[in-house]
Amino acid sequence: MCDPISMGMTLAGIQGVKTIAEISQQNKLAAAEGQAAANAALMDYQQLAERQTQLNQSAQLEQSERVLQAMRERSRIRVALGEAGVVGNSPLREFATNYITQQKDTGIMQTNLENRLAQTEAEKRKVQADAASRINHAKSLAVNPFMATLQIAGAGLTGYSGGYGIGKQISGK
Repeated sequence: MCDPISMGMTLAGIQGVKTIAEISQQNKLAAAEGQAAANAALMDYQQLAERQTQLNQSAQLEQSERVLQAMRERSRIRVALGEAGVVGNSPLREFATNYITQQKDTGIMQTNLENRLAQTEAEKRKVQADAASRINHAKSLAVNPFMATLQIAGAGLTGYSGGYGIGKQISGK
């Protein structure tokens, strides 16, 4: 026959082991989710850093091209005025206008670059906030040692109670 106490202890052990395995699995999943969030944030940071580098390079190229264009225009003006034999305030005004336009254009390009970089920085802050939120969520999914102890004890008691009842029914005591 089956002793109710033995049956209770057996089921208590089974429930305890099962609960330990579930807690262990839950903690592993929480750790994996936290690591995935950290990895995703790192990749996002790298992508945004690359974007900033590309924005800087693009802006430098645009500004350099604009300066070269203005220099070509001034050279063309010099040649045309030299061939025509024109001197005085008109040529100086042409050069000044050309230089002012060049400065205005490069200033606009610089402002656009600064705005795009500021937007990228805002995206970095969003990535940081999202990563912190996801990591904190993953940490909250993990079972702390105190709660694990309570869950294991509760499962053991439930298993013992059920096993004891089954043992009594089987043994007829």
